Amino acid sequence: MKGQRFKLPAVTKNLAPQHEALFVRLTALVEQSRATATRHPAGKVSDETGSTARALLDEAKVFRAPDGRDAAPAPDWGGLFTQLSQALADLDAYEAGQTFWDAGQKCRMWLTMPEPLPVLRLRPAVKTPGTTKLLTRSGKDMRAELARMIKAKTDGAYREGYEAGLAAGRLKSGQVPDSVEQSQTYPRILRPV
Repeated sequence: MKGQRFKLPAVTKNLAPQHEALFVRLTALVEQSRATATRHPAGKVSDETGSTARALLDEAKVFRAPDGRDAAPAPDWGGLFTQLSQALADLDAYEAGQTFWDAGQKCRMWLTMPEPLPVLRLRPAVKTPGTTKLLTRSGKDMRAELARMIKAKTDGAYREGYEAGLAAGRLKSGQVPDSVEQSQTYPRILRPV
């Protein structure tokens, strides 16, 4: 294999999300192993962490050139941290080679065919082309109509509450207003007049 260039697989609509999910999971394991490797580099890796690392390293094989590196995780934390960091660097290199900056969308995009996809892991604020307004059946702007309805409801509730408060004040003074039904007011004991 020495001297030969190996061509990495072209990114597809299925491979891009797989890469992004693997990148996030591998980053989390690298951070976990960094903390432990700093304190105990020769410490033994637990079986659970080792099996997780093996699975992630196997998944990462797709995104790097075959160079004879073993996918078996190292038994100690220092070695595991090194392996995981190398796999993360391979993922980063793959992403750098398979993406481009789209000035119109203002984000990095995968080189997928027929249309490029945004790198969602970077949380782009992608502009969606042809954004349409939501319209009601009568053709009015739905958001404006909804705002009008909410305002009318809150104004009506305020007005009803204010009138009920006035009526309650009149009840305290002994006057029972004709406009307020007894079922709408709080139960009160009225003093005999």
